[in-house]
Amino acid sequence: MLKAIAVLFLGLSCNAYACKLPYIEYEPVFEVGKSVLSGSEVKRMALWHSDTRRAFPAGFRVDIVVWQNSYAGISPSLAQDRSEHLRTLLRNLGVQQDDIVEAEIRRNTMRLSKPGADALFNRAELHLSPRCPHACCDLGDLR
Repeated sequence: MLKAIAVLFLGLSCNAYACKLPYIEYEPVFEVGKSVLSGSEVKRMALWHSDTRRAFPAGFRVDIVVWQNSYAGISPSLAQDRSEHLRTLLRNLGVQQDDIVEAEIRRNTMRLSKPGADALFNRAELHLSPRCPHACCDLGDLR
């Protein structure tokens, strides 16, 4: 019985020590067929970036992911335009050119049967790799 309690306690406490960073991923949403974000999406992205600057004072590297799917109306040129638009927005927000990784364009040929399901491909992804110091850094390595 004591072993069972110890295992349960250990299992519950594992997540308590896991560091889960906020703002590590962000998904800007493009309107269908558009290569630039709407004004409200740009504002939302600017607020997110403001939060990232406070959370990661030493900066970060950004990976951009956009989708290409002809059935969803996203041609290779539209996907490229979207990735370039995101790159430009990030630079305008103060992210250094060297910290923006070349965009990954994920090609997908799946037809989605549900109405509106193609909107999933109109979401881009921004993934951050923060530099230390930040909340999850091992401060012992920084001393």
